[in-house]
Amino acid sequence: DKDKLFKAFSQADSSITRKYGGSGLGLVICSLLLKLMNSEIKFESQYQKGSSFYFSILANCEPKPASLHCSKPANLKLLLIEDNPSVAKQFSSMITCCRDNIHSYRSDDKELFNYFYQNKPDCIFIDYDNKAEKAFNLIQQIRAHFQQDHLKLPKIVVLYRSGKKEILTDCITNMVDYCLEKPLRNQEVCAYLKNYETLNLEAFHDAKINHDTLLNTLSRNFYKILIVDDIPTNLSLIKNYLKMLLPGATLIERMNGQEAIDYLIANPDIHLVFMDIQMPVMDGITATSIIRTREMLNVPVIALTAGVLKEEKESCFEVGMDDFLNKPIDIDQLKAVLYKYLKLNQNDIPGEVSTEPEPVSVIRTQDNETLHFDKQDLLKKTGNNPLVLYELIQVVLEDFPGYVESLSDYVKQNDEDNIRKTAHAIKGAAANMSLKNLSELAKKIEFDIRNNTGQYKTLMEELLHEWALVGRLLKRIKS
Repeated sequence: DKDKLFKAFSQADSSITRKYGGSGLGLVICSLLLKLMNSEIKFESQYQKGSSFYFSILANCEPKPASLHCSKPANLKLLLIEDNPSVAKQFSSMITCCRDNIHSYRSDDKELFNYFYQNKPDCIFIDYDNKAEKAFNLIQQIRAHFQQDHLKLPKIVVLYRSGKKEILTDCITNMVDYCLEKPLRNQEVCAYLKNYETLNLEAFHDAKINHDTLLNTLSRNFYKILIVDDIPTNLSLIKNYLKMLLPGATLIERMNGQEAIDYLIANPDIHLVFMDIQMPVMDGITATSIIRTREMLNVPVIALTAGVLKEEKESCFEVGMDDFLNKPIDIDQLKAVLYKYLKLNQNDIPGEVSTEPEPVSVIRTQDNETLHFDKQDLLKKTGNNPLVLYELIQVVLEDFPGYVESLSDYVKQNDEDNIRKTAHAIKGAAANMSLKNLSELAKKIEFDIRNNTGQYKTLMEELLHEWALVGRLLKRIKS
């Protein structure tokens, strides 16, 4: 397997039942970057124990940022909650005017709340980037602590990395007082300290976003939706749909039922779960039955299934699933689910997803190619967004070869259980990606195994031929 490490799109385990995902490009990119810096990546590995990757580079040292003295209210007490020691050190050394009154704690430090009792800080800075949910949970605990003891609430400032578009909405939702963008600049921090009692989020976002538009869409940003599916193409498509319908919703991905349960136990505030049925490690039926044994997890669970069997749908309802969506996912059915289970108003979702004719710049497929790949159908699913279309095509080109190879291996081994599971996965993913012939052939293989008609090897040859044709077609369109 060491020979595979630095080959593009190569993975130690390419089977449909692999535990870990990824495209097989990470180490390749790291290696290329290090070559540009006249270095190389090295590694040590022990079977079933782990691997260590390391490198060395020559680099110039940046000069230490100059400290800045600034005027600020006397005896201002500051608290920084930061899990990264280097960031905490930089923050403290940056501002000499308050150095004696700056204290830093990790978010999980047991002494943190003791500090509140003894010092009652005027202003608290909290890092948003590493674990946003953890940061905002901590903010709520801080507010509850001060309110319980009838103390004056400190000003709460979130530190965030540039490019976080959702930061303002998150801060309004959690009643944060102000935001500072990283990398932190002395002038901006000192300007805030000088006016910390009067500066607020309105001043922060005036130049960044229209406040009225934000508040009108704020209700959509409260929704947290968990999507559970082991096929990246399926995840990509449903995420694209949800982004079109609920632009501000928080979307969380998990690859199997066990990961979903672990996440829900730690984060029971999820509003809606979309759960695939057939997945490795733990399937959706088993996962939902476990979720329903926990009273606090009464979240609606919607089955995602490429199956049409009455027995499968009955199994979904028996374990406590609330509804189901057939693959390929129909956007109108998805909207109906969102209306029903999120209690939305008509104005909360766009009335129509764009279905205007495609831009001239998008390459057209020939009419006789649509059975192999219906580009117009997939483009419509993306809201006529060519960039998303090409992203989905890239996901197909990266992931489908492994699925087809796994299915071919199982056919050679006459492994009927894995043939059925893998064919089912390909059937649903191909249907979602508008690969009609490929989906139909996978469906026939699944049917053959269920009914023991003995045609699956012949059908496998047809599927391999179809995938070769589809692969060439997709590469041509993408290029």
